Amino acid sequence: MTSEDISPWDVLVLATLAPLGAFRPVHLTPNLGPAELGVAASAPIPRAPGEFLVAAISDSSEAAAIPVLLTTRRIIWFERIAPATGAVDRRPTLGGRAADFSDVGPEAAAVGSTVDLGAGRVVPLPPDQPRLAEALAEAIRTLRHAATTGEAPAVAPALAARIAAAIPRARALDARLADVGAERSRFRQELMAGSPRVYATPAIVAACVAVWGAMTLAGVAPGQPTSEDLLAWGANNALRVALGGEAWRLPASVFLHGGILHLAVNMWALAVLGPLVERLYGTARFATLYMVAGVGGAMASSAIGPARVSVGASGAIFGVLGAILSFLIIHRHAIPPSILKPLRSQTLTFVVFNVAFGAIVPAIDQAAHLGGLAAGFLAGLALWPPWPPLRTSAAARARTVVACAAVAAATVVACAWAIDRRAETISPADLFRDFALQIAPIEDVQDDTAKGLMDIAREFAQTDGRTIKADLAARLDDQEREGRANLEALKAVWTPDPKLRAFADLMADFQREQIAAVEAARRYARAGDRHDLEGDGGFTSHVQAAARIRASTGGFQESYLRDRGMTDEDDEP
Repeated sequence: MTSEDISPWDVLVLATLAPLGAFRPVHLTPNLGPAELGVAASAPIPRAPGEFLVAAISDSSEAAAIPVLLTTRRIIWFERIAPATGAVDRRPTLGGRAADFSDVGPEAAAVGSTVDLGAGRVVPLPPDQPRLAEALAEAIRTLRHAATTGEAPAVAPALAARIAAAIPRARALDARLADVGAERSRFRQELMAGSPRVYATPAIVAACVAVWGAMTLAGVAPGQPTSEDLLAWGANNALRVALGGEAWRLPASVFLHGGILHLAVNMWALAVLGPLVERLYGTARFATLYMVAGVGGAMASSAIGPARVSVGASGAIFGVLGAILSFLIIHRHAIPPSILKPLRSQTLTFVVFNVAFGAIVPAIDQAAHLGGLAAGFLAGLALWPPWPPLRTSAAARARTVVACAAVAAATVVACAWAIDRRAETISPADLFRDFALQIAPIEDVQDDTAKGLMDIAREFAQTDGRTIKADLAARLDDQEREGRANLEALKAVWTPDPKLRAFADLMADFQREQIAAVEAARRYARAGDRHDLEGDGGFTSHVQAAARIRASTGGFQESYLRDRGMTDEDDEP
């Protein structure tokens, strides 16, 4: 570009706007930042011949309708527009407004943190920059006067020379922005044309929230449910899947969460990533790869490491990330570089960060994350969609159904194989650990009841039955109610080991003796008959029988652990 190609008007515009560069929110060409370039590229701004972008005003404040763009011919600003009734996309959009410098009213002036251009056109600016509004209004008035009268203020020769040297780079930058904007616009149109609505993502979010709500209504703690509660609702567990034949837990656990915070984080991630991937793959393919990734993550959680209770959609969400990587590999030439590069970078950053974070936080189910990522990546490769999306036809729908069915069948086969292999690796320690977790709360109740019965025995001995504390009846009622609830809990204890089942039966016998002791104590307190205290079938005999059973359970447990090599050098379990 020669000096003859440099328009005096362009030099005047850049010189007039140059003082705005002293304000923090203002960025002048060709030194625009990434955020301003992103907005300029995304905004559908038609350029007149010779017109190019010269400045952008941006700020992080939500109160300002920004950014504001300035070209060599006009000022452009954006306003949020609510979606029309019945619109497919219900999210608010940014609508652009523009005013040529020659069309600005002579009364253009700063009003607070805005610039009033006349005729109801008000440009919002960052609210904490009132002097910026005054400076911009003055610059616009100067350019309006020059455009309408042809009278332009003189530009210092040194400044004019620096501006002339920068204009070729500014025009080249603007040309790249125009190309990027056209690419992004075309990609968005293709994305919306293929899947104008998303169905699977909101349905999955609704299902997870509904399951959490149902659990809460059923009495499960909304913030931190117990392992027993989660298992009752379908949590994943290697022992129940591999030895109990409960493979249904693999998909069921994807919709369960360990509290409202766990649910909120996962649903936020799904709401951010899901719509994009659903539009890339289509609803049926997306739903398939989501469930395949969720089941794959659950299977990896069951297959790797000690048996544990696991729930959550995080494995499936990692699978969604894996599907993005698959799509970027297959269609890397179809997606504009301006979208491909940041999308690939953000996806890889998210994956690496979460994997690294999971490596240092033991509570995070790393196996589920990596298993879901791998399953989603493979499913994404197998279910790759054509791009741009083809018109829906019977043949296309049939191909989608066949592909989804094939991937689902392959997942079932892979899980069946993995379950068989896992069944061979379940250790006695896994069995005992799972059993101990189930009976721990039952033992706590039994210990509390035993202490309560000892207190009652001391009261009977001290008063010789003549004085009974007023709250005895209420205490006995509570102990009986808890004891009978414990019996029901013992019936629900799950273990494939006959020895541990016999241990649970001993605990049930212990519980029955405690209940019988409570009933005898109630009879003695009511009638004062010493037989109910000391005779056969009396309070004392049931307490002693319970003590004998408890002693035998302790020996049983030590023998079980010792026989299976689960004691240390000091013979401690």
